[in-house]
Amino acid sequence: ELVPDRKTITADGKDLSFVIVEVRDKEGNLVPDAANLIRFSVEGEGFIAGTDNGNQNDPNSLKKPERHTLSGKAMVVVQNKGKKGTIRLKAVSDGLPDAFVDIKVN
Repeated sequence: ELVPDRKTITADGKDLSFVIVEVRDKEGNLVPDAANLIRFSVEGEGFIAGTDNGNQNDPNSLKKPERHTLSGKAMVVVQNKGKKGTIRLKAVSDGLPDAFVDIKVN
């Protein structure tokens, strides 16, 4: 599941949306021991500014468009390109259905 802190951001080339990624079971419950590798991609008027999972020992770059979940959660930050439109964020992980969220850029 992808949960953005804001579904609309400003088309100024700087505004961000912080999107929480949660691995959930079929009943919608958070899976607290999930450590899935999530791969992110975007379409439209934005790009991935960074990813994180709260693990201080994670050696992966914060700019890499993929992240393992920690305790079933991770975060991806999307930034606008300075043009109005829509950012579509996609999250993919083996064994899980793909997740999408749209963020408007005004």
